[in-house]
Amino acid sequence: MAEAVLYGNNDEPSFPYEAVANAIKWVPEYVQKLTPKRGRNFSQEVLYHILINALLVFCRARTSAMFPNVHVSICNEFVDRLNQTLCALSNAGATHHYTEIVHRNNNSFFITCSKSPRFIWKQKLDHREVGLNLDYAAAGHIGPSDGERKGVSICEISGNAHTPISGEVVHFDHIADFASIENFIQLKTSLFNSSMIRLQLPYRFVYFWKPRRNDENIKITLNSNIPPSPQWWKENYIFLARYPYSMAYASNDTLFHEYWCVITAAFQLAEKLAAIKRPVPRECPKRVEELFSKVFRATQPSALQAPVSPHPPSTTETLIANLLAEIAELELSLQVEDERTPLERKAEDYVVRRSDLRYSIGIVCEWIKIHTMERGKLRAPLIHSGVRSWPKDGDERWTAKHGKGKNLVTKVTDFFFDKKVPM
Repeated sequence: MAEAVLYGNNDEPSFPYEAVANAIKWVPEYVQKLTPKRGRNFSQEVLYHILINALLVFCRARTSAMFPNVHVSICNEFVDRLNQTLCALSNAGATHHYTEIVHRNNNSFFITCSKSPRFIWKQKLDHREVGLNLDYAAAGHIGPSDGERKGVSICEISGNAHTPISGEVVHFDHIADFASIENFIQLKTSLFNSSMIRLQLPYRFVYFWKPRRNDENIKITLNSNIPPSPQWWKENYIFLARYPYSMAYASNDTLFHEYWCVITAAFQLAEKLAAIKRPVPRECPKRVEELFSKVFRATQPSALQAPVSPHPPSTTETLIANLLAEIAELELSLQVEDERTPLERKAEDYVVRRSDLRYSIGIVCEWIKIHTMERGKLRAPLIHSGVRSWPKDGDERWTAKHGKGKNLVTKVTDFFFDKKVPM
């Protein structure tokens, strides 16, 4: 649990991993059924991100997670099913870990444990407090910086769609020791993995420091005939196909030395895919995903052989030639058209902005509930000291000023009615 592993708090009741594992065997099928196109469909990628984070919060590997108001009904259903699992367990104390959805503005929501000793329940949060709720290593590190800053992302990599799960930015001029920051992120990533293993779920995670936007190192390396070092590959493979979808044609285990010409050809296809149309279509053609999947599978070590070569030399040469031919054919005919039906586009391309009235009523109801039935939420939350300082932007209020720049009619309609806005 995050309380013990990340913060050294051993007073929080333990999560019943083994008992829960036997009761949530339905989860992988449930997630797969809802997100079969998550590698090439932005909406399903967002939903996958939400579901995996909800699992991490449910098993207390995260204090909380925050999402835009999209797929909130599915998240409610998922959380309810997970809570029913806890309710059905015979061991005492399982219901201590109930999760709930918490709204803090019109456009997004948190999911957290109802009895978390660390979640900050106040209605008006600043950016640092949001970061503390989200277990950031450098809470409050937002906005411009006078010195170097670097982003880090934890990704889910169990299949050939690599999905960002959690990310933040670290401002180096506000930290005393980078090693402690990286150690915190390593611990968090390890906790995510150990939690999924204990729950017997297939999801796995790694973290990556993101290259600078103007960093040409990846393009230079992928335009070379000489494969990079294993260390370079380990640090950069995640970035080779995220242009702009989450499809992957490579993993940490890819035999990139043997299949380097295939990897470079797939990279060129991904680059063309990224530049072909603006704005980027919400869904990529199925044939692109199928080709990337084929490359992904073909270049992995065999599960039954030593990871030196998964194919005999002659078979390998034929496979490489076939893959190169398929990539070249697709690159010549590539047209990224939105293959979804109008109904699918209408459902996926918008997020609901809750009305000001609905939001205000929710605040009042939550205040009454906390001050009458859930007074434990009024206690001072546990605070992780984390970094030594943060930019002044970290102290600014997080909730947006919804009325700014609106005319009178828009203010009135936004007050009374929910509104669909583009994702």
